[in-house]
Amino acid sequence: MKITKFLAAAALAAAAMAACQAASAKALVLYYSQLGPQKAADAHPSQDMGNTQYLAYAIKDAVDADIFRVENAVPYEDNGYKALTEVAKKERQTNVRPTMKGSLPDLSQYDTVYIGGPVWWSDYPMVFYTMLDRYDFAGKTLVAFNTNGGSGPGVMVSTLKRAEPNARVLDDCLDISSSKSKQSNESVKTWLNAHSLLNK
Repeated sequence: MKITKFLAAAALAAAAMAACQAASAKALVLYYSQLGPQKAADAHPSQDMGNTQYLAYAIKDAVDADIFRVENAVPYEDNGYKALTEVAKKERQTNVRPTMKGSLPDLSQYDTVYIGGPVWWSDYPMVFYTMLDRYDFAGKTLVAFNTNGGSGPGVMVSTLKRAEPNARVLDDCLDISSSKSKQSNESVKTWLNAHSLLNK
């Protein structure tokens, strides 16, 4: 009888803990943006942000997520857009892993992670590969998002699926034209709602 009561109490405690964890689970937005201020003035998108940065903060605001900027430890030289595309192309061809600046927040507190950046040669900037090699996103829902100049989302979804086979990767990618990113708030909310990701 005592054993039965003990097992029942243990089961209730486990259920309560699981419910508590589910209630406290949050979303995290991880983004790369070549342009834009390093620290946002507040939690909302503003016109002085870079295109991808603006989109990342629009997602953060819509789903009440935490946010983290993924950066290279050694920034790219500011030699103009064309020079940057050539550097990005060389990194892609040589499969380089740029050193990542800093460390991600504790991923155990998040159940959904939004991972986005500009589309560089059909994929994420290579520092994301550094991140995906270093961190384990198993058991989490991963959502890709991007800004691009007309190339579309490229292979971002398949990159996440290949790198994180034990995560649930959303099949669709939030794909926003760079020229429209700073007018995308409603489009972001519509897309999130269509994928049952909007919780406010």
